[in-house]
Amino acid sequence: SSEYISFDQSDCLYRVQDEIYYYEVFRNGICRLSANDMTGYIAFKQNEYTFPEKELYNEDHTFQSFIDVCENSPFIWAHRNLFEGERFVSSTYMYKKELFWNIIDKSDYSVHSYKWVYDDLILNEVVPVEDYLYRANVQENIHYYTLSFYDFDRIMQLKKKCKKSVGEKWMVKLDDMLDENSNDIIVCFYEKK
Repeated sequence: SSEYISFDQSDCLYRVQDEIYYYEVFRNGICRLSANDMTGYIAFKQNEYTFPEKELYNEDHTFQSFIDVCENSPFIWAHRNLFEGERFVSSTYMYKKELFWNIIDKSDYSVHSYKWVYDDLILNEVVPVEDYLYRANVQENIHYYTLSFYDFDRIMQLKKKCKKSVGEKWMVKLDDMLDENSNDIIVCFYEKK
């Protein structure tokens, strides 16, 4: 196919301490780069969710037919937004038409995937990953996320409409201070050892 798929991301090449790492959205792992070589660092196990090479490089696909295959297949696709801290590697991926948050615990290389996240810091709600996790950065063992004014406001309005408790006093005060010109809220998660 003469068409290419591009994903909005700027983190496929990253550094942890003095090491440089690289990954691609349809490949099966993360590589460590050196001056003359690229070696495997973390491999995603080949299993029934692995996107098959023959589908990935099928020249008969148009852009739309490839997206249709991705959205209707039983394979993980568009593994991206990867960030690595001291203990965890987090990323997002698509499975069918849904976004998942993926966490690799480097202490035992266990993997956990989530479609929903319980936010007990700001919203005190269980929310879909796609409504909440917009990654900003990772620095050592602190992961930074952004929560846009629109998402925060939408949830606060829903709570008010349903006459639910709208949260702690600081949360109500924060809601009163924000408007559509406000910057995103930065949420920090600290990795416990």
